[in-house]
Amino acid sequence: MNNPNRFAQLTTLSNPLEIEDSVDFPHTGLIKALSSANTGKYPINGFNITSITGNTFVVASGNIFKDNALQAVAGRTFNGGGGNGAVIPGTYSIGYHLLVVDSSNVLQHRNPSAANKVATYQDGDTIIAVIAFETGQNLKIQYLTNFKTSNSLSVGYDNSGYTEAMSVEGNATRTTFHNKIADADVRFVLGDNTADERFEIVTDDDADGDLTDTLTEVFSVDGTGDTKVKSLSLGSAAELTITESSDDITIKNTVSDKDIKFNVNEGGTPVDAMTIDGSDNRVKVGKFEVSGTHSSHAVLDITNTNAGVTIKNTKQNNPIKFQTNVGGNSITQMTISSTGGAVEGVGIGPFPPTAPLHVQKDFTGELVVIDSFTNSADHGPNMVLRRSGGSGAGGIGADNDGLGTISFQGRDAVSNFGQNSEYASIEADIKNANNGAHNGSLSIAVAKAGTKTTAMEISSDGITIQNNLPLEVATGGTFRTPRLPTVSIASLTTLTEATHAGAYLLCGANVTLPANPAVGEHYTILNVNTAGASITVFRNGSTINNAASDATVTTHNGVTCICIGSNKWIALGV
Repeated sequence: MNNPNRFAQLTTLSNPLEIEDSVDFPHTGLIKALSSANTGKYPINGFNITSITGNTFVVASGNIFKDNALQAVAGRTFNGGGGNGAVIPGTYSIGYHLLVVDSSNVLQHRNPSAANKVATYQDGDTIIAVIAFETGQNLKIQYLTNFKTSNSLSVGYDNSGYTEAMSVEGNATRTTFHNKIADADVRFVLGDNTADERFEIVTDDDADGDLTDTLTEVFSVDGTGDTKVKSLSLGSAAELTITESSDDITIKNTVSDKDIKFNVNEGGTPVDAMTIDGSDNRVKVGKFEVSGTHSSHAVLDITNTNAGVTIKNTKQNNPIKFQTNVGGNSITQMTISSTGGAVEGVGIGPFPPTAPLHVQKDFTGELVVIDSFTNSADHGPNMVLRRSGGSGAGGIGADNDGLGTISFQGRDAVSNFGQNSEYASIEADIKNANNGAHNGSLSIAVAKAGTKTTAMEISSDGITIQNNLPLEVATGGTFRTPRLPTVSIASLTTLTEATHAGAYLLCGANVTLPANPAVGEHYTILNVNTAGASITVFRNGSTINNAASDATVTTHNGVTCICIGSNKWIALGV
């Protein structure tokens, strides 16, 4: 059944006719629909009804005015299925139900409390139609809708009758606010004169009609008169534009080769104090000086000669500081210091530099970023630590020259601010400076018991863990080596940790375990005696497998001896 967009007859016809005298009798449903409309709630289109049976039906989507605001309403099936609306209950042999849009913008039907009575609607309901139930018959529908395709607003006052002062009208291209009274003002009055009260013009960025989500302010005036504009165009053809994008401000003369001029009144005479020349892309300043208000203040002097541009602080031993406003506070972001500072150099951050380049910032993010946007597959950002001189004659490089150190420093438990200790470092050195035969090394050092200790060295000879520091694989990790080093033993030998531990010992003769071994010290002894004789592993005053007996290894067999402390060994393989 198609919505006729008017008060229609109670019928089963596909295209209901308009309500008619002597055919449709007044009932409270009509009054209730009119009462709801008087509060600004009434349907304007949609809501066609199909699949009508004795107690089920399907309603299409539609639109309503609710409190004079347009609202879209989703369609709904009333068949009692999961998530669908309930069927018409048929409590009475003849019952008049109301099809409504409830306060949550969901289609519902309201049921009567007695036979031959129209159901009661609830606060917030917008009435769509009366649904008549009669036992054994298909449902009949009486639309109580309206035909509305546009809406305007008229604002008037009493001047010997209604006099229109302003109208608001819309079409496909614009909405027009029209002041109808000549010489009369249009005023927007705020509640007070504070910054908390603002008149705003905003845009709906995602164009979804939801005025509670992504809105962007493009113009506002607060109660103090502070005006904010996202962008501004001046001139009959927008010759000058001021725009903002990603917090950047662009001031632009849109006319080719024309200037932007800053003009002041100097003694009653207009003077161009500064000109941005559009024809040659230059800024021209008649007089330029950055100075303090007292003779003792520093003066920033900018000069231009054939040798280039010089920016200079003319006051001796005074730095040049670059500051920004952070949360209302002036924060130094970069300092170029002179001999009056800690060191001559550039400091990025709030403190004077303590090195030719000093970067300091109190935050947990990335302090220094070296970025590259190259599209090449073989190139990225490169960082070079270069030593351009050496310890050799004439400044050439020599073996064992240090190439640079990355030092990791921090305060200890009792030091004052600025008193830092070195906890770790990475250092590169030249091992062989001969041209065409260069060898280098990279060492990692850590502080151990207050002393800087080399933990690992990477060189052309391999990787070395130094100073008896342990190498540990974390729990759950794995470690794999395709082979272990081997040590050949041809005669009676007392084993030592430095030479024999952790290697395959290819023994053709007897061996003696070390005295006073450390816990975890282990030796893998392989009998490779070509004569087929057994070899003896002498316990050297210790115990092997809890016995005061030496171990015997038959030919082409092996044993691994592991110290478990207190001169005790466990031998695997015997």
